[in-house]
Amino acid sequence: MRILLLQVSTKDIKDYAVYSLPHNLRYAVEKGYDYFLYQNNRFQYPAMWLKIEVFKHLNYAGYDHIWVLDADCVINDFSVDLEELINRDRKDIIISENGPNGGLQLNSGSTIYSARIVPDLLQRYDQWVAEANPHMRQHWYDQQLINEWNDANPEVFSVREYSELNSWWCEMNPSHFVFHFMARESSEKVHLIRRHVDA
Repeated sequence: MRILLLQVSTKDIKDYAVYSLPHNLRYAVEKGYDYFLYQNNRFQYPAMWLKIEVFKHLNYAGYDHIWVLDADCVINDFSVDLEELINRDRKDIIISENGPNGGLQLNSGSTIYSARIVPDLLQRYDQWVAEANPHMRQHWYDQQLINEWNDANPEVFSVREYSELNSWWCEMNPSHFVFHFMARESSEKVHLIRRHVDA
């Protein structure tokens, strides 16, 4: 199985990305997955949309699955194999519930896409851009697009418990695969991520 770990960054999040990204790269290297970092400091939309825009700058067809992971995530359990996780319920989009995080049903901070679904993802994204959809510039951004897609076509999605691909932002359970430091101030993210990667 050909797997890519994909992350994006901007100058606005570099304070914590300089710690989280190398840590996650180490996981990819240890597992034998490819790793791609897309940096763009001149993007016209909020940075969350770079997680979709990046597919226009990437030969995604060379992979079976692409794991898109937010820069404020750090991989906690290096023993987890993505192949095993994917094969538990192989669908074109593997994503977690928000769980106790609240908000929309699904959290897009840690999402696995099959290469074959990416053209559909880009088509939906381009349509929102063309329509000037208000979520292009306001809450919930890409997460809104993904949740609306799941509402319309649930057969495309394998929705997992939040702890399988993500975590509760205010309590980092040591058994979780990924720690996601969402909804925290940047300075707090720096402290928490540094503490984790230096442990």
